Amino acid sequence: MANKIGVFVCHCGINIASSVDVKELTNYARTLDGVVISKDYKYMCSDVGANLIKDSIKTLTSANLRVHSMFILGADSDTEETIDRTIQFARDSGSWTAQFSILFPIPGTELYDVMREKNRIFINDWNYYDGSHSVILPKSITPIKLQKKLIYSYRAFFSTTIVRWLASRIGFFIWKLMNREYMRYIRYVSRKLRKQGIIKDGILTFKGLRTEALPQMLSMALSRRKDLLQKEF
Repeated sequence: MANKIGVFVCHCGINIASSVDVKELTNYARTLDGVVISKDYKYMCSDVGANLIKDSIKTLTSANLRVHSMFILGADSDTEETIDRTIQFARDSGSWTAQFSILFPIPGTELYDVMREKNRIFINDWNYYDGSHSVILPKSITPIKLQKKLIYSYRAFFSTTIVRWLASRIGFFIWKLMNREYMRYIRYVSRKLRKQGIIKDGILTFKGLRTEALPQMLSMALSRRKDLLQKEF
């Protein structure tokens, strides 16, 4: 069976609607192969918008279609509480499977340009630009907490049966084994930024972190920790 796609476009008030013709985009999506639902709403993240998505998922599941949902964690508007609500929404949505990713900047995109301009990229090693690693400094949560939220999201979503529960835990046990140095690094970065007052209560407080003081490769970071973040900013 070919994959079927649902498209939900948020106006985000006027933030998106002021530069994108949302109605035209929504109508265009309906013409694409595989798209079975295409809807827009002014605030898709509101309760009304969330219920709109849930109702659409129910429509699909009632037709014996399994729904795979995808979520991005770590936007500037995200806090620990909003991420927890996103995870709970995923659990309540009726989706059969879900994919959770950490926001990361792809070179050539506006996000990458903005993050680079604001000096919020703290890992420039492309091996970690895969959605499962925190590579930019989030605005309202520390990198290590964001990473732990990603791990928790899979554990929470795939806990409905013993098989799914075991699979999620085995998967991330292997992931942790393969990413021990990375986890050490972001723990160190989070601790260092907090100590220097750049992060306070999980919130970024700086306006220009000198990220040229940060190493570009993870191996370099682990070999010269004492030199990390020692420049004035």
